[in-house]
Amino acid sequence: MGPLTTAQLKREAGRLRVAWPGRRGSAAGDDEAEAAQPSEEIAVPLQRLLSVATLTPAQAALLARDLVGWLDAYHRLDVNGVVVDTRAVRLMGTGQVRFDPERVNTSAQSTAESAAAVVEQLVASAQQAGPRRQPAVARLARLGEHHSDVTELAHHVEEVSTELLDGGGPGRVRQVRRGLGALAVASRGLDSAAAEQDHPIRTVQPAAPTVANRRLGPPTRRLPRRVMYHRRRRGHKWKVFLIGLAIVMLVALGWWAAPRLWDELRDGWDELFGSSDPPPVQIDPVSPPPEADDDDEDEATSNGDNGTDGPADVEPPEPDSAGAVNAVRVEATDGECAAGESCAVRVEVELEPAASARAVTWSFEVVDRCDDDSSTQSGVTVTAQAGWTEVWGLSQIEIPEGSALAVMAVTETPDRASSSPMLIPEGNGTC
Repeated sequence: MGPLTTAQLKREAGRLRVAWPGRRGSAAGDDEAEAAQPSEEIAVPLQRLLSVATLTPAQAALLARDLVGWLDAYHRLDVNGVVVDTRAVRLMGTGQVRFDPERVNTSAQSTAESAAAVVEQLVASAQQAGPRRQPAVARLARLGEHHSDVTELAHHVEEVSTELLDGGGPGRVRQVRRGLGALAVASRGLDSAAAEQDHPIRTVQPAAPTVANRRLGPPTRRLPRRVMYHRRRRGHKWKVFLIGLAIVMLVALGWWAAPRLWDELRDGWDELFGSSDPPPVQIDPVSPPPEADDDDEDEATSNGDNGTDGPADVEPPEPDSAGAVNAVRVEATDGECAAGESCAVRVEVELEPAASARAVTWSFEVVDRCDDDSSTQSGVTVTAQAGWTEVWGLSQIEIPEGSALAVMAVTETPDRASSSPMLIPEGNGTC
């Protein structure tokens, strides 16, 4: 494939939807209501952000993973020589990154070099963190190692980011993205404040007041004596208000605490000297109370009539490990998927090391837990080099309508194995 123009690269990026899915996958009622707010319209250049803010090791690792994963996707399409720098990378208000390629040539090594340069700037920003985060900074500093291949760099960045993100769980990734979004919003606020300071405030001087001419000569009449008892003393109204407020609060407190204090005193008196009130007369019941078993059966019957059936458990179509496949994992890149929408997912496959390169292919099994209907959607194929023990890939799947669904990734080569079900929505759901 020959060199592509910038417009062709943008169309190819829109088709892949690899690193930053354009649609939101949060379920209805999710707490992330800010995804619908104008924070998506905020785009701050990464160069500007690094000049005014210091990233944490986890934030730098997540940005490096997104950016290098984007470049690795171009490399897998045989689009080599995509060059990017911090001026072309923009941090959105949602905590995700977008970029436009600066130029395109035919050198594959230039892609890895430009990606490594951006990663080094992210590491340099995180190294300014306090001493409490130095252990995490030391692990992040391993990203500064030189890599001539962008796929190797992406694999190395993935390992380091998984350590710093506590395993890369959806909750941890969502928390770090919120922090990045807050930095983007704050950086935009600094730019707005600087723009306002560029406009000087005009100060209008008031006109000089007209002062009557004073007589400099001796007075013609006798002036009154200024005696202390001639002055009118002003009352302190605020003191009267505070005293009245304190009296009202004391009365309300006494009205509330007096009955309780009297009850406590009477209970203490009864414990010491005996109660003066006669004991209540106890009357034996006319008929014995109903047995507890009958009540339990009636309650169970009523609950069974009014209850609803819950969704059934999902059995994976293949074992969790088979042959050269040790484990398969699937997770949503944005934290959670929603029924009836497109969802970007990330699939990780752990392998036994091999002496030669081999292809790893997987597909997706979507199951409706209410009526046991299932459908299969195509996935992707990734080439595992010799000695690799793990591969990963990003895919876009269409989630059908349903109140309780499950998605599983099933490997087809080198051996058939299945991941654990990813429930949609999170939790048990209803039918």
